[in-house]
Amino acid sequence: MGWVETTAIPSKSGNTKPRLWMRYVDDVFIIVREGINQMEKLTNHLNQVGKTGSIKFTQEKDKDYDIPFLENLIFRKPDKNM
Repeated sequence: MGWVETTAIPSKSGNTKPRLWMRYVDDVFIIVREGINQMEKLTNHLNQVGKTGSIKFTQEKDKDYDIPFLENLIFRKPDKNM
């Protein structure tokens, strides 16, 4: 996973670079700019640059401004864009 943080993320150009990247073992919490397909573009990029194909990224989007992560529930204020 360290390779992803040092090589794959910096190789992504444009607004699809994450604004926040937090990882614990193999779980990653990412905040990307709001926009059409930004998360999908980042997920596709990460899955394409993997050398061995042994790591596959999936995504889960927030529902009603909250998302579970590592047995915690993360809330986002509806009036804040991130």
